[in-house]
Amino acid sequence: MAYILLFFNLIKPLFLSYLLTLCLFVTSLQAALISDITFTLNEEGTEYSVTDCNNSASGELVIEEFHEGLPVTSIDFEAFDNCEQLTSLVSFLSS
Repeated sequence: MAYILLFFNLIKPLFLSYLLTLCLFVTSLQAALISDITFTLNEEGTEYSVTDCNNSASGELVIEEFHEGLPVTSIDFEAFDNCEQLTSLVSFLSS
């Protein structure tokens, strides 16, 4: 019984370190949701632009080529000014 307790006391710091590393890795894999950004339809109703981002969005954000069946053709200059937790932005903008 003493050997078992000794083993767990030795392994506990390693396990806790591994668990913390795993949690940090999983957190870094989070992706922002498409609902974290604001799409604005142009006056003609033919295309969208990205105009804003939820400040709490984090991780990678993917902007698809189409939103609600219409092309996404631009990203406003200041759309991501306050989105400091985004780690990357992938965009497939149509021209």
